[in-house]
Order: sequence, then C-alpha cells, then structure tokens
Amino acid sequence: MDQSPINRRDFLKTSGTTAVAASAIAGLASAPAFGAGNSNEAIRIAFIGPGGRGFGAHVKKLVQLKKDGMNIELVAVADVYSEHRDRTANYIKKELGNDVAAYVDYRDMLEKEKLDAVAIGTPDHWHAKQTVDAMNAGLHVYCEKPMTKKVEEALDVVETWKKTGKIMQVGVQSTSLPVWDDVRARLQDGQLGKVLQFQTEY
Repeated sequence: MDQSPINRRDFLKTSGTTAVAASAIAGLASAPAFGAGNSNEAIRIAFIGPGGRGFGAHVKKLVQLKKDGMNIELVAVADVYSEHRDRTANYIKKELGNDVAAYVDYRDMLEKEKLDAVAIGTPDHWHAKQTVDAMNAGLHVYCEKPMTKKVEEALDVVETWKKTGKIMQVGVQSTSLPVWDDVRARLQDGQLGKVLQFQTEY
C-alpha cells in the first residue's frame, strides 16, 4: 500500500497513519497518541514494560518507522525484568545506533528523562497507575488494552486526562477500522438479509 510522506505536525495529530491498525500488528504509531508541538523537533519516546506485546508491536514498529524517516527518537526504557529491558535497549542500539537509557523503576525515568510520550505495555494491573503518572509528568500516553482493571481506575485516568490536557490512546485501533462501518451499512441496507444470530470474539 502506498503511503504519503508525513511530517511531525501531522504525526502529532494522527500519530502514525502510516501504520496498519490491524490486530496482529497494532502498536504505538498506529493511533492518535500524541499532541502537537514544534514541528521541527523529533518526538522523544520511551517504553514502559516492553514485554512480548510491547516489544513486538511498540518497539519494533517504531524502530521501523524511524528507519522509514519518521521524526522520532527512541530514548529510554523502563522494565523491572532485566531481560526485556536489556533486549529493548540492545535492539534499538543495534538497529538505530543510539544509546537508550535503561531504568528499573519507570518513575525514575519519568523524572530524569526529557520525553514527549511513553508507550505502556506492562501487565494489565499497572496500566492505570502508569498512565496517570505519565500524564501528570507532562507526557502523552499510548497504553495497551485494557486501560484499567476497575471502574474507579478508569475514572481516575479520565480525570487526569482532563486535568493535564495530554492525549491518551488505548490500543484498540482495530475496532475503529473502516471495515466495521461497512459491515454496519450493509446490515442497515439489508444486504445480509435478516440477521438471526451474531457471534464475535475479541
């Protein structure tokens, strides 16, 4: 599929319309995760908890987008699991040539690094706290699904989002694909006949 060039300002508005928002490869760059800034500055991104999903869909995807010319810098990683932390830092160094600051505690990273955004791929029960902490630190957030485990946590995330004015994206891009609008239109037009049963899984 042909992809048109995208500058930083457009990227900050749509955060990677060049990426395919499919369930198998959905990642940070395929969602509107960042807000506008100086169009000449690279977006400085860090990773929190880049395990299986975080490494495959976040780190690798953004490394490729950087290689393709997107104006981003992958500058830091935080993970309590040394294997994931070192794997991410070493991969970015190998593929892009830049050193990556590595942290055990994500809070130290938020405090010490100059960042624009973070991609969160930790276990589910960490999503709410890390999202809130990142927005309170002045960063835009892309967080893997689910956003939270509890209603109270979700309300806290929304309140923090309103308070900080930062942009927060949850990794459910596939539900926004045009195909679902097409299915809905076909159902409403009667093209599929009378639907007696509908089964889905996610």
